[in-house]
Formats: sequence, C-alpha cells, structure tokens
Amino acid sequence: MHDIESCRAILDIVDRESRERNGKRVVRLKLSVGSLSGTNPEHLRDTLILCSRGTVAEGAELELVKRPARIRCLACDYVFETDAPGMPSCGKCRSSKTRVIDGDGVVLESLEIETD
Repeated sequence: MHDIESCRAILDIVDRESRERNGKRVVRLKLSVGSLSGTNPEHLRDTLILCSRGTVAEGAELELVKRPARIRCLACDYVFETDAPGMPSCGKCRSSKTRVIDGDGVVLESLEIETD
C-alpha cells in the first residue's frame, strides 16, 4: 500500500509539471529512494509501471537511485551517512540519540518531458 500511495503522489507531481509545460508525454523519470524509506526500489519500479498506465508517464524510462540516509547525532552534532536499516548509533560518540536528516523517503529528482 505504501508504494501505491508514493506512486500516486509522484504521478500527481509529474502530471502537474507536464501540464504546466504543455507536455505531450514524460520520457524519463529519475527518483532517489532513501535507505530508511522502507521502500524496495524494484517493487517501486513495478508499481510505478502499473500506476502510470493511461497517464503522461506511461512508458517513461525509470531511473531509481538508492540514497544513503544522513543522520545527525543529537549528543555531539556529528553528521554521518548509512545504508543500514533502522536508526544507527552515532559513529563518533556511540549515542543512540540521533535524528534522520535525509534518506527516509522517495524523491522525484528530475523528469524529462516531450513537448512536441
């Protein structure tokens, strides 16, 4: 269900961007998938293909890039990246008081729109 909701939100943005540019169809989508997003990139790809049927994004080339999570330690302010699932402890002071800065979602990085 999570992937379907993500795909619908992405396709809403794609549709709006395409209309604003008088787009005929979307040729290419680039998405980044954060390591803490809980999203499997291949499952997301399959779901996007299904959800894009009948939209301007149908048949678009899909590029999905895995993005590591960026974490800030609340104890020592150290910022680090990780691909590990779950909330890691700080690599500097070992505190478990950390906060995700980036990498906990799916982001539409770019899209290529055909206008003619």
